[in-house]
Amino acid sequence: MYLSGSKWSMRKKRRQPPNPWRIVALVALIGAAFYFERAIVPSVPPLFVPTSTPTRSSGAVLLEAQSLFQAGKLAQAETAYEEAISVDPKQVNNYIELSRIQALSGELDKAETSARDALLIDSNSAGAQSMLAWVQDLQANQAANNQDRLRILDQAQQSIDRALQQNPGSALVHAINAQILIDQYLFANEQDAYQQAGDEARKAVSIDPSSLDAQYALGVVMESTGNYPDALDAYQTALRANGNLSLLHLKVGDMYLAEATQGIGDASPQDLTDSAISSYVHASSLAPNDSTPLRRIVQAYSRIGQYARASQYAADAVHLAPDDPYLHGLLGQMLRKNNELQQAVVELGWAVRGGRIPGEWTVDGKSVQITDSTTFEGQFKVGDQVLIQTTTDVNGALVAQSVAVIGPGTPVVDPSGSAVTGEIQSIQDPVAIEGLRLDPGDSRSVELYYTYALALAENSQCDLAIQVSQAILLGIQNDDTARFNAEEALRTCGAEVTSTPTPAATAAP
Repeated sequence: MYLSGSKWSMRKKRRQPPNPWRIVALVALIGAAFYFERAIVPSVPPLFVPTSTPTRSSGAVLLEAQSLFQAGKLAQAETAYEEAISVDPKQVNNYIELSRIQALSGELDKAETSARDALLIDSNSAGAQSMLAWVQDLQANQAANNQDRLRILDQAQQSIDRALQQNPGSALVHAINAQILIDQYLFANEQDAYQQAGDEARKAVSIDPSSLDAQYALGVVMESTGNYPDALDAYQTALRANGNLSLLHLKVGDMYLAEATQGIGDASPQDLTDSAISSYVHASSLAPNDSTPLRRIVQAYSRIGQYARASQYAADAVHLAPDDPYLHGLLGQMLRKNNELQQAVVELGWAVRGGRIPGEWTVDGKSVQITDSTTFEGQFKVGDQVLIQTTTDVNGALVAQSVAVIGPGTPVVDPSGSAVTGEIQSIQDPVAIEGLRLDPGDSRSVELYYTYALALAENSQCDLAIQVSQAILLGIQNDDTARFNAEEALRTCGAEVTSTPTPAATAAP
C-alpha cells in the first residue's frame, strides 16, 4: 500500500558532484585572508596614533648639504651636514666638511670639535688631520698675544706633519701646510718658512689645479709676500671652483684695493677701488649677518674721501653688532672725517668708555629712546598702540619717561603736550658695550683713543679731551703717532704740553 503524494520515500537519493568553481573561490578567499593578515595588517599604523616623519636617506641629505655649500649658504649647509651625521655617524668625510664650513663661518671651537670627532672615527684620516691643522692655524691668527700665537702655530704644524705622513699626495694637505708655513714666516720670522710656503702652495696646485683649497693657499702666500697681482689671479681661480663663498670675494676685493693703494696694474686707482667695493658688496650679500664686508666697504670709501657713504656703511655694521666697540669706533672715525663732530664724540665714547646704549622704539614714525628710568605699565610688543610721555635731551632726541598701552576707546591724556602716541613699529633693546682698554699691543684701540681725544678737543669738550690725552701720554711710550695726536688735542684745548719728541710724519690717524 502506498501513500499517494507523500514526501517520504525509502529510496536513497544520489548526491550531486561538487562545483569546482565554488572550491576555487573558497581557496582564493582563504589565500586573500592569509595575505591580509601577514602583509597588510603589519604595515597599517595603529588608529589614533600619530605617524612619525620618514627619515631621509644619507645620500639625499648629503646631496642637499653639498648643494647648499656650493650656493654659499653656510648656515643651512652646516645644519644639513649635522643631519647627515645623525643619519650616518660613522662617515668621516661628513665631519670633515662640517668642520670646513664651521671654520669658514668663524665658529672655530665648533670646527675643532668636528675635526677631532672625525679623528676619533679614523685616526689615520689625512683629511681630518689637515682640517684640524687649518683650524688651529686660524685660531693662532686670532690669539691675544704672540706667545699664544706661536704655541698654537706649533700645534698646527704638528697636526699637518701627521697629515703629510698619512697622505703626501693630497692637494688639501699641501695647501694647508703652505698657510701654516707662511704664518710661521710672518709671526715667528722663520726665514726658511717663506720659501717652503711657496713651494707647498705650488705643489698643491700642481696636484690639483682646480682645487679651491690649493688656489686659495697660493693666493694667501702671494698676498702675504706683497705679490698682489698673482694673489688676485689665484683667488679668482678659486672663485671659479665656488663663486658663492663670501671669503673669496673679500679676498678679491682686498687685492683690488691693495693694487689701488700701491698703484699696481693697468687700471686706474679709482677703477680698482670701484672693483674692490663691488666685491665687498657681493661678499656682504652672501653673508648678510657678517660685519666684515661692511668694514671693508668703509675702508674703501674712506680711502677715496667719501666719508658720508663710509659713515652709512659703518652705521650698518654697528646695527649688525651693536655691542662691538671697534665698530662704534669705526663709525666715530668716519663721522669725524665728515665733520659730524657731535655724533662722532658719542660713537667714539661708546668705543673707549663703553656704557649702556638706550633702547630705541619707533612709534608712529618717531624714534623714542627707552632708558633704565623709563616706567612701563605692562608688557609691550610690536603692533601695540601706546602712549609715551617724553622729554627731550640736550641733543634734541626724544626720551621716554613712561609708556602705557592705549586700549580700545581709551582717551589719550597728554597734559604736557609732549606725548607720542601710535603703533609700535620697531623695538631695539638696550645694548651694553664694554669699553676698550688702552693697550699698547692693540694698535686699533690706541688709534681710537687718540681719535677720541682729537674729536673731543675739536668739539670743545676739553675737560675730557685733556684726561684722555694725558692717559695716552702716560700709557703709550713707543707710539710716536699716538703721542703726537694726544699733544695736538692738548694744544687745541690750550692745555700745557710737556716736552716730548714729535715725529716727522703727519698727525692724521
